[in-house]
Amino acid sequence: MIKTIKGSFEEARFEAELVPRRSIGKHGAIAAIAGTGVLLGMTTGITAFVTNGKALPFITPFAFAVQMGLTWAFMMSARAACERQYLRMDENGLTITHTRPDWPTPAYYDIPNPRLARLEEKKIRGIDKLVLHLHARQMDLGHFLPPVESKELHKNIKTALRNWTKDPNP
Repeated sequence: MIKTIKGSFEEARFEAELVPRRSIGKHGAIAAIAGTGVLLGMTTGITAFVTNGKALPFITPFAFAVQMGLTWAFMMSARAACERQYLRMDENGLTITHTRPDWPTPAYYDIPNPRLARLEEKKIRGIDKLVLHLHARQMDLGHFLPPVESKELHKNIKTALRNWTKDPNP
């Protein structure tokens, strides 16, 4: 989700905070883990009751593995929801700050002359991704955004890059 877009593109000012859109957060993940644990426990208990305990040694490891897999998936989703990208363009250039919860420090990219940067849409596994190329570097922009928001971001950044000047008041 593009949280904020500020500025007038005629002045080549651009500011955006890119935030992933997740259906559940950290508390939702904990509730989902607890809910699936209760459901798997009830299913295992009912199956053990119906089979007089004969199926319990076979079902318990399977239920445990399923619960561990679901726990891992929900926690990865909740952690990925904390990823952020901040884009800021002014007369000094383009600054990209990328933060993730598993990184010790944010990644900073300073592009003093954004007109040299090339913006490209790439298809990765059938999904359009936005990539900013500058010399030998490439940076993924909003790789966690849905396609509609990625296209909006592409249009807005392309306009801002095209209109950027070193001194906005010549």
